[in-house]
Amino acid sequence: MKEDPGLESSVGIVGAGIQGVCTALCLIKKGFKVTLLDRDEPGSSASYGNAGHFSPYASVPMNRPDILVDVPAMLLKTTGPLALKWNYVPKMIPWFIKFIKNCTKKK
Repeated sequence: MKEDPGLESSVGIVGAGIQGVCTALCLIKKGFKVTLLDRDEPGSSASYGNAGHFSPYASVPMNRPDILVDVPAMLLKTTGPLALKWNYVPKMIPWFIKFIKNCTKKK
């Protein structure tokens, strides 16, 4: 998404928990006007009980062994979850190599 300095873009975020607030702050830094929507005060309901804790048992690792098979389809789908700036790919090669080396069951 390219920002036009002449236009102000606005975004609404549903949920003022830790993820909603962090997303809002990131977008504000990028120049967006952000509105947080929540029935309660920020951080008072969804994030209150877990204190912003991300549970490792509920996280799926990104670099699982079968991900390399899925990547080409993700890149080719216009609505897919993966997008690259192709002119930046050469700079990303060292990261890609580390990522691929960690795509093992042991890691």
